[in-house]
Amino acid sequence: MKHIGHGKTEPILEVLGIRRGANKAEIKKAYHKAALSSHPDKVAESERADAEIRFKAVSKAYEILYDDEKRHLYDSHGMAAFTTGQGHGMDPGVDLEEMLAQMFGMGGGRADSFRGTDPRPRKPRKGRDEEHPYNVTLEELYKGKTTRQGDKIVLEGEADQIPDQEPGNIVFTLEESKHSTFRRAGADLSADVHITLAESLCGFSRVLLKHLDGRGIQINHPQSVHRVLKPGSVIKVPGEGMPYKKSETKGDLYLIVQIDFPDHDWLQQNERIAKLQELLPRQTSSIATDIVDEVEYDDTARLSDFGAGEQNADDDGGWEDADEENGAEAQCAQQ
Repeated sequence: MKHIGHGKTEPILEVLGIRRGANKAEIKKAYHKAALSSHPDKVAESERADAEIRFKAVSKAYEILYDDEKRHLYDSHGMAAFTTGQGHGMDPGVDLEEMLAQMFGMGGGRADSFRGTDPRPRKPRKGRDEEHPYNVTLEELYKGKTTRQGDKIVLEGEADQIPDQEPGNIVFTLEESKHSTFRRAGADLSADVHITLAESLCGFSRVLLKHLDGRGIQINHPQSVHRVLKPGSVIKVPGEGMPYKKSETKGDLYLIVQIDFPDHDWLQQNERIAKLQELLPRQTSSIATDIVDEVEYDDTARLSDFGAGEQNADDDGGWEDADEENGAEAQCAQQ
C-alpha cells in the first residue's frame, strides 16, 4: 500500500486550504469557504472562466476528501487513483467525474447490482437543503461581485448525505454588512462629506472621500457658480453608485454636506469678528411682539437631554393645571 509522505506538497489539500489529517468538520468548513470565494456568480464577468475552473477543483477535492472510501483511496494511492487507470482497471485519460462514476456506482455498473431485477431506476427522495447566512462587505459587492442583499448562492447536492436519499443543496443567503461610510438604497449610494465654513462660502477643489474600490472622489466646486453649500446640501455624482446586476452601468452617489465650523478659540481675536461682520450679511430684523422677555439660556445644551425632565414628573406624567389644583385645595377647605 502506498502512503503519501507528510512533508510532500499536496495540491488537493491546498485547494481547500487544509492540513493533512483534517477531520470531516474541518474539511466541510473549508469547502464552504472555498466554494463561496470561488463561485462563478460572485466574480466579475471577466473572471468567470477562471472561477469556474477553481470552483470545479474545489468541488472535486471535497468529493475525494470528505467521502471515507475515496479518502482511503487517496491516502493509499494519491491522485493516481483518480487520474490514471494503473492498478484499478481504469483507462488512462478518463476525467475525474467519469472515473468516480465508474468506481462508486454513480450511474455506472455497480449501482445496477442494488436495483434488483427492476430495470427502471428509482429516483431517490431528495434530502433537505441546508441554509446558512453569509456576510459580505459593500466593497466585495462593489468590486464586480454583482450580488445583492438577500441573493442566494446554491451549491447543488452538497448537503449532508443520508442513505437512500439524494443530497439536498447548501444555500447561502447573502447578508450585507453595515458600512462605516456608505449607505445603500438599491444601486444608489450616499455618504456624508465634511467641508469647512470657508469652503462652503468660498468654494473648494479637493478629494472629499475614498470610494469602495480605493479611488479618491474629487469635487471641483469653484465659487464662480455663486452657490453657497449649506448643512444638508446634496451633491449628486452620476454613475458612481453600485453596479447594476448583469449590466455595465451603475447607480448614482449622493454626498450629503456637513459643515465643520471653527473652534471657539478662533473667535478670541476681536478683529476677526469685526471683519466677519463687514463681510457677512447683516442680521435679520427682530420678530415684533407686544411683550419682550429677555431670558437666560445655555448654549452648551444637548438635544439628547430633550424630554429628560419627564423622568422627574408625577407617575401619571400628565399636565397639571394650576387652577384645578387651587380649586381642589379650596374645596377641601370648605369641607
